[in-house]
Amino acid sequence: MATIEIEEAEFKNLNRIRDTIAQIGAVPEGKRLLQKAHKLVDPKALTPELDEDENKAKVTTEFEKKFNDLQAKIEADKAEREKNESLASLNAKFEAGRKALRDQRYTKEGIEAVEKFMDERGIPDHAIAAAYLEK
Repeated sequence: MATIEIEEAEFKNLNRIRDTIAQIGAVPEGKRLLQKAHKLVDPKALTPELDEDENKAKVTTEFEKKFNDLQAKIEADKAEREKNESLASLNAKFEAGRKALRDQRYTKEGIEAVEKFMDERGIPDHAIAAAYLEK
């Protein structure tokens, strides 16, 4: 190895820079900042901690997206289920009203007339519509 002569002031300056970089590198966040700086001047530089942080951030982002998509799907399924249950309940009440009219010996045409009146007036109950029509 060849010997190179440098001035003492430059030698002290280089040692001070080396020691400062060593101190910064001893702190995990400082090490990452040094790796970021290194990546700025050399994009192909190996930066294991920085690359690991980027991979963790990527995985976290992907996980959050999948989680949010799943949560949205669950909410949509819940809303659909509640809507279907509500419709089934309304349909059951409607059919029960129709059956009650049949039990009272309403004809098919009479039931159709009551339901037409219900539709025109926005009345949800067969008994109320039938009573109104009878009067």
